[in-house]
Amino acid sequence: MEILERKKIGHVGVDSGQLLITDPCYINSSWEKPPQKIMVDDDLVELEEDVFPYSYEGACDATESAWLGNQLSFGAGVAFRSGYGDGQYDVYATYYDDKDWGRRIVKIEIMMGMTDDQESIMSDGMGYQRIDAVKDGDV
Repeated sequence: MEILERKKIGHVGVDSGQLLITDPCYINSSWEKPPQKIMVDDDLVELEEDVFPYSYEGACDATESAWLGNQLSFGAGVAFRSGYGDGQYDVYATYYDDKDWGRRIVKIEIMMGMTDDQESIMSDGMGYQRIDAVKDGDV
């Protein structure tokens, strides 16, 4: 895979100490309408314990899990804690030139803070920056 470049494409603001990755098409049709049962391979099944409702409350519950994040409603999104709480976090895209499809984003990174050791390891000219986020309770 020939990587073309890695570029900062923006930043994301955090006020709840968490982030959600989702397809925007689900927001109007599914937000705060968590299913109790869903269709899986043409069968109606109960909502599993480790899948959280696609809602703000579901996102909060998912970020309290052991992994600090989890799946929401079978693919509607993934919620996770932001690295150091509230603040602005840089978002980077890594691009690849596919011979059949052309330029494509193959990876998204959200730099949510790191230790000094990690910062020195990551400072390889790729644009990584230390994040100065607001710590919980510092507002």
